[in-house]
Amino acid sequence: MDILKNLLVITIISVNLLAVNPVQEENDPYHQYWERNIPEDAYRAAEFHDQEKYDQAIEFYHRALNKSPDQPLIIYNLGVAFYQQDHPDSAALFFDSLFKFDSIPPRYLSDIAYNAGTSYLKWAQQDSTDKANLLDQSIKYLIYSLKNLPHDQDSRRNLEIALRMKQQQCSQQDQQDQQDQQDQQDKQDQQDQQDQQDQQDQQDQQDQQDQQDQQDQQDQQDQQDQQDQQ
Repeated sequence: MDILKNLLVITIISVNLLAVNPVQEENDPYHQYWERNIPEDAYRAAEFHDQEKYDQAIEFYHRALNKSPDQPLIIYNLGVAFYQQDHPDSAALFFDSLFKFDSIPPRYLSDIAYNAGTSYLKWAQQDSTDKANLLDQSIKYLIYSLKNLPHDQDSRRNLEIALRMKQQQCSQQDQQDQQDQQDQQDKQDQQDQQDQQDQQDQQDQQDQQDQQDQQDQQDQQDQQDQQDQQ
């Protein structure tokens, strides 16, 4: 599950030479668009990325992105770098943001969707506070990827993992809801018992007071009777 699609990752071939995707055709207009709009900082970032120096790579990718905020390849590689740095939350958000670009060909969006789905899946494994929503995002993107690449085993495997985790999460949530409901009922029962006990104590106290008042009246009457007899 930790393998990202690397189709668009910047790779350094030699100094000052950047291969966006070695298998693309040279007349691919999107390939030419990338080459025309990549700042120098992106090349520096790619060097660090290739050396697995992800902190430096991310720093220079951000510099490049500040200069070319609409350059999807930089955004993509930021996602890859964050994922490789074990920050799937940031990776997922960068991959997710790529779907706002109308210029990205559908064949690339399938791999981007796979990476987004995989990042959300790993994020869900690390974060239990919002697991349901993260799994929903993962499933959405992996289904998108699988629809366009129906024979992709990585997408299928990760989708199965996400669906299984979702089922387990729903089952655990149902159990938790039942437990919460039982706890609430137990608390209400305890409160009802306490209220009944308080009422009983209050009634007993009132009965004792009534008996005491009657006794006092009787004592007064007896005392008065004795005085009258004298």
